[in-house]
Amino acid sequence: MMNGGCMPDVKFPENSIIPSIKEYSTVADASLSLNKLTTIYISNENQIPDLESKLAVFIEEFKLLTGKALTLTYDKPVEQAGCIIVEINSENASGYFDEHYIDVMPDELRIASPTVSGIFFATRTVLQFAQRTGTIPVGNIHDYSLVKERGLLLDVARKYFPVAWVKKLIEHMAALKLNVLQLHLSDNEGFRLETSVDKDKYGVDFETPSVLTKNDILEIIQYAKERCISVIPEFDSPGHMANIIDKLQEHDADKYNDISSGILTKNNLNIKSALAKQIVSDIINEWADAFEGCPDFHLGGDEFYVSLLPLIFGITHDDAVTYLNELSDQVIRKGMKPRVWNDEIFRDGWSVEPNKNGVICYWSATIGFAINGQVIHLDHYAPVMDFISRGYQVVNANQNYLYYSHGNYQPKPQEIYTEWTPLVFAGKNEGIDAQQVIDDLSQVVGALYCVWCDGGDSLEEDIIYQDIKLAIRSMSEKSWASDTANDYSLFTALSDDWEPIHL
Repeated sequence: MMNGGCMPDVKFPENSIIPSIKEYSTVADASLSLNKLTTIYISNENQIPDLESKLAVFIEEFKLLTGKALTLTYDKPVEQAGCIIVEINSENASGYFDEHYIDVMPDELRIASPTVSGIFFATRTVLQFAQRTGTIPVGNIHDYSLVKERGLLLDVARKYFPVAWVKKLIEHMAALKLNVLQLHLSDNEGFRLETSVDKDKYGVDFETPSVLTKNDILEIIQYAKERCISVIPEFDSPGHMANIIDKLQEHDADKYNDISSGILTKNNLNIKSALAKQIVSDIINEWADAFEGCPDFHLGGDEFYVSLLPLIFGITHDDAVTYLNELSDQVIRKGMKPRVWNDEIFRDGWSVEPNKNGVICYWSATIGFAINGQVIHLDHYAPVMDFISRGYQVVNANQNYLYYSHGNYQPKPQEIYTEWTPLVFAGKNEGIDAQQVIDDLSQVVGALYCVWCDGGDSLEEDIIYQDIKLAIRSMSEKSWASDTANDYSLFTALSDDWEPIHL
């Protein structure tokens, strides 16, 4: 079924899809009718199974949309009319992320890219044209992303999301050319991954009802991989640990008495306790195995509130960084790259650097709360340039734009579209003038839109989907294209006119 028609006010072909195309030179009044396509011909000499699996997704989507089943072949057709000719080719590559070329002729398409992901994201462009108008203007497309990663964090710790819903989200992400899904799997209120070490070694069930099983995770990873999306697990510590600490202390108060360093609550782990550290290490070891083949592991590190701890527990910011470095070494040994939130690093008086092999996810410059509209700051974090100047790679997860939590952080699609770019990192307050704006993207890995579920299961997942839909489309536009070609009203009209294909 076609989703809407061509927007009447669109003046240039590159303005008619989300995210916008970088370069598109067209021939006036000439277009290819996409229902004429019959065959995908891979022109590379050797077979490329990974490419075949990505094209199989496109073939299935194209059939659902048009009713036509495209044939995939390595044999050069005698007649190339009706062909999509695909080639992995670095001949014209400029070194951009997910770069690809689409040459549109009246009777055929040619897609070339140095990478499989570039080919796949080119098919997203073709598919969206097919949805909107059924045609694609004759001409030449050169497209690529500003940043390597365009990601989304989903808080499955505090709210259970059925696998079918997560797969629908992955389809939406792929259509927007997003390529990272971070699963936040543990928090004060939940522990959402099937785990055995808790019961086998500690005699306690950390799991929250309705967990994601390890088979569920394999299914999600595979579904994402077929769409060029990497999955990153997150186990959050040493803060956000109340669920685990409470259950252990209820099980054996004497044995686990010193594993918490919380003052009013038990959400902070005592990182000077060998037993506490062993518990976390055991969980991460099992989870890393469950996510084998995934490139990264997020170790948390946020909202530990170390500034409140030294006088009572003798714990310092350097202790927190040392703890995270030990976990980083552990996941590196598992073949994964560590990631951490920025909170505890390069604080006043620091002497311990974070692991140089890791990635810093920069979400906030300060911790505080609002009273009658006034923000009360409890703590300030190191500026983003402290990380960049020391050579660290950073992910932009600016809480002032890229955070959603129903009732706490409302989606800000217009502000993302009109103010934010991957260069705009979190400042101490809302508003573009309060943000930290850097000069170049050379050490910015990408951007991460965070979907938090502070309210737990109280909100239906389909309401969350509708809440975040326009915001993640804005983030996709600004991460992929940045210099947007449309004003915001036209962008919202383009968004309203389209919904990704769901298999």
